[in-house]
Amino acid sequence: MYIYLFIFISLVSAVLIESFGDKKTSTIFLIFNVFILLLISANREGIGTDFFTYRDMYNDVVLNKEYNAEWGYVYLNYLSSLIGGFKVVLFITTAINLGAIIYILKKLNLNVSMGFLTYFSLFFLNHNFNTVRHGLMCTLTWIAFYFYYNSKKIKSLTYIVLASFFHNLSLFFMPFLLIIKRKINFNISIVLLFIFFLIGQYTTEFVQNFNVFLSLFSNRLDYYLYDYYGDEIPSYNFGLGFFLYLVFFIIIYKFRNSFKDTEEIIFFNKVLYLGISMILIFSTISIFTERIANLFLISLVFIFASINKFKAPNSIRFFVLLCLIAINFFYFFKIVHLPGINREYQFLPYSYTFF
Repeated sequence: MYIYLFIFISLVSAVLIESFGDKKTSTIFLIFNVFILLLISANREGIGTDFFTYRDMYNDVVLNKEYNAEWGYVYLNYLSSLIGGFKVVLFITTAINLGAIIYILKKLNLNVSMGFLTYFSLFFLNHNFNTVRHGLMCTLTWIAFYFYYNSKKIKSLTYIVLASFFHNLSLFFMPFLLIIKRKINFNISIVLLFIFFLIGQYTTEFVQNFNVFLSLFSNRLDYYLYDYYGDEIPSYNFGLGFFLYLVFFIIIYKFRNSFKDTEEIIFFNKVLYLGISMILIFSTISIFTERIANLFLISLVFIFASINKFKAPNSIRFFVLLCLIAINFFYFFKIVHLPGINREYQFLPYSYTFF
């Protein structure tokens, strides 16, 4: 717990320093934390429910010449075997994820430290210690979203395709590029959320029927439905986290004109709305909320980081900043204490090996 808490406190310090205008010092803090995160990610041992799965996948590629993943990830494993082994895979994937988030934050001129803190608190452990391929797909797809927001459609599609080299689920998000820049009416959006919730009550039956047809060509969906979590299909647990997503969406919508770049914050809020919608639609199949809604919820990284564009008196902006730090701690504490399968917690205690 201490290593994670140390990073959290260090990033909070960077947030406060950057918020007071000292970007040079906050950048030093940020570089230091990136180094620590790369170190603990590359040298972890047995941390995360998928650690051994990915190490077996590496051995399959290198030793057995068996390729059971997208070719981009297979090729990454092969190249890593030439320069250092499985730890290099973990180092490179984490570096890509962190680099992609920082790249977007800096390009949008947001509070980089706040955005990085939010990514660490909400997504880092799952994206880099568990679902590594999915994490790569998410951050690369977000670069695609960034380019689409800036009307660079060719670059956007290029990154969607690049993300599919690591997880072909990225292709699922391609049609959403046509939606995220459209205007959204608040009243209609709320009504739609109720409709999505009702649809969600029948999603499991629909997906199971669809799987009967799909299983003639691929057993991938069958695996996620019946093998990934064991004998039963777990549902999404609605709690304070989901309630906060709704609160964020409503607050941003109501105060969108209080930001220097209204169009930008509206864009992020639309993506957040898609994440909330996917949770409701797939509420009875938690694996889909983890894989689909999770990508859209990364919009929180950029919403929180927009604090530097919030037009308000310094005292109010500082109060909002403290609230965001507290919310980050809530999510951080919750994720760090996720229950494990062969151990009490997925990420605790932290264990490592340098060999």
